[in-house]
Amino acid sequence: MTTCYCGLIILAIVCIVALFLNYTILPMLDNEFKWIRRESRLLKAFVKDVVELRHLEVQIDSERSQRQLWDSHSNAEITELQQNFETWKEETDNVVFGANIIVEFFLKYRRHFSTRCALVIKYREMKRIKNLINKRLELMQIFPKNIYGLLERSRSKLRGLRGNPIDEHKSACSRPPVFRGAALVSSLSEKVNNMITQNQDLITGMESQIQFVNLQLLLLHAFLKDLEEVESETAMEKAWIDDVADFINDVDHAIHAFEQRTDYANRLPPDVYSWIQNLMLRKDIEWINAGFSGLYQGKDTYGFKFIRRRQQSLQSQNNPVPIDDTISAVNKIQRHLNQEQDILIDVYLEVKALLNQLKDLCKLFEDPKATEGVNYSRMACLEKMRCISLDAEDSINIYINSAKGRENHLDNTGHGSKLCMEIKRIKHTINLLNRSTKVYHIELRQKSRSSIGFEEDTHELVSRLTNNEDISVDSIVGMQGIGKTTLAKIVYNHKAIVNHFPFRAWVSVPQESNDVNTLLEDVGNQVLKISELQEEPDRKDFWINKMNKFLKENKFLLVLDNILTKEAWDTLKEAFPKTTNGTSVLNVHELI
Repeated sequence: MTTCYCGLIILAIVCIVALFLNYTILPMLDNEFKWIRRESRLLKAFVKDVVELRHLEVQIDSERSQRQLWDSHSNAEITELQQNFETWKEETDNVVFGANIIVEFFLKYRRHFSTRCALVIKYREMKRIKNLINKRLELMQIFPKNIYGLLERSRSKLRGLRGNPIDEHKSACSRPPVFRGAALVSSLSEKVNNMITQNQDLITGMESQIQFVNLQLLLLHAFLKDLEEVESETAMEKAWIDDVADFINDVDHAIHAFEQRTDYANRLPPDVYSWIQNLMLRKDIEWINAGFSGLYQGKDTYGFKFIRRRQQSLQSQNNPVPIDDTISAVNKIQRHLNQEQDILIDVYLEVKALLNQLKDLCKLFEDPKATEGVNYSRMACLEKMRCISLDAEDSINIYINSAKGRENHLDNTGHGSKLCMEIKRIKHTINLLNRSTKVYHIELRQKSRSSIGFEEDTHELVSRLTNNEDISVDSIVGMQGIGKTTLAKIVYNHKAIVNHFPFRAWVSVPQESNDVNTLLEDVGNQVLKISELQEEPDRKDFWINKMNKFLKENKFLLVLDNILTKEAWDTLKEAFPKTTNGTSVLNVHELI
């Protein structure tokens, strides 16, 4: 008898240990593994993109040197990157290598319980690798924040120097397989809906969490549909997309495991079966939410963008989005706040906060720039926004009607608690819509009609010219006939430039400029006639001093079109003051 009891005790201990390992320790290790896989993949891609950026800068300097260009290419952000990157890269490569070993080990042993127990021995190594990755991420603060903006601008500059797109077969990669994953995400959403309708007794108390997971799947599905028209251009984009693919497959596996566990309904006591399903489902929901947060954080951390390039004018993409149903619901909630303050007194602050969030959401979607490149995502968000605004209106109506039906309408504690819970759920959804709108964003760019590729530089040039309080000299350089002057004219007539510079002058530099006096006289006349200075010069110093004084006293944009020689530039730059109140000079010259 004693032996029997001992056997039962041993069996119970084994079962408890097995349950603890399978439902607590191993899921925790699995989450750690997924984090390491994601972050090491993104780190590796970041290193690859920065290496490409440095390679492009070397090529740009080489092209400028070969063509004896005289304008400076110094860039403080690039210089800072060069100084700090090499040491950081070497240590990061070692960390990524260690992470890859962990990932391979987990991929080998993670699927079956009998082999997953071997993962426990890697726990300390996983924590060490995770700490090292976090250290690498912290040290990234020493680099310029806009690495991917620098990368795109360097590509554009080299295209301009060469007169043709650089490595088009590399910079516009073929679409990764995950773009075909939109259909799988859609099917997962359907499975989640089936899970809700067919397993009501198993998901009691978790309905809202499961619906929130389903909403995240729907928004991801819409974004992947939008990405079907986009080609990835950086290693980081490809890495993030690969992470999406792994995440989708893991969610599919979790849902399949839930369906498989229903086979045990007749083999286990009902209470035990329900407890196991409920425990595992909560764990699955927890890591799915963590997985979505990881996708969002990855885009936030590295700051890369998906870009859709189109031939047609972008203006046609910027039409306002109709949100009539949402605005109507918001207006009704506003009227309730104004007219039923005595009834809503217990929940007034909560309703007011919800109303403000709904108004902000409406403003976001009224801005055509916010969702201009994501048609499917926009429609998915708009539909959900319509639903939650109507839900909010209905919940507030129910609360008010219930209060009016009571003798003492101020005694509405139970309904007030229910309304507050509903408001909390809606606000949680609004936060998700706000965040997904920022993360699931695709920037529209117009394809260049020539090979120059300067379309990305318009914004950069305008920004640089209008944000410099000292003398600023920028250049547009490229082969003949590729659109340098066209770009300069777009910048020259840009609304921000017109508003920023009270004085502007477009100077066509004479091609025959061997005579210094003639060159200065021609340019000086084009500059100074704007302020009606008509004095006749008779010497070189007159024009230099006159232009120097005028440019120093005025916030001026001077475009020098068609400078052909270094000698001409050396002559003209003497007329520019060393310090000024914001004068900028834009050179346009071709490669010789």
